[in-house]
Amino acid sequence: LSGNSSNPSLAVSATKLYAAWQNDGGNDDIYFASATNGLTAFSAPVNVSNMTGDSVRPTMAYDATNGVIYLAWQDSNSGNQEIWMAVSNNDGTSWTSPINVSAAATGAYWPDFAALISSSGWDLLWTEGSAAPYTIKFKNSTGVVAAVSDSPGTFTPDYDTVTDYT
Repeated sequence: LSGNSSNPSLAVSATKLYAAWQNDGGNDDIYFASATNGLTAFSAPVNVSNMTGDSVRPTMAYDATNGVIYLAWQDSNSGNQEIWMAVSNNDGTSWTSPINVSAAATGAYWPDFAALISSSGWDLLWTEGSAAPYTIKFKNSTGVVAAVSDSPGTFTPDYDTVTDYT
């Protein structure tokens, strides 16, 4: 790849190591590769984001129950900073088209997958807001959406039920 690679994220299965990172060859994009064979070689990098905006800050989770890789990142594709996600159910060989999971009018930043709280699927956190005070948002694959930091110790419903992105 041309350009600089940065902001790596790792996930593991029983037999593979998955790596995602940001590369600034042109505009910033999110790339993915996997390693097997004792981690001696990685697959060819795949551009997962491939969007017109700058895709930065990747975060990844692996659902061992269903063998699914979840990859999220921050992107300016919509003209506003948003959190986008793609899913692979074949070890990263192919990915779903990116989906905007934040749809934030004020901007969404710094995504991070939480440990998988539910038995399967994904649990994602991010920061939202254009100026302080910022809010920590939570969304998962079962439709739970909450503003975590509005009232410490509680999850406040914040959006309508979301689509299951698996």
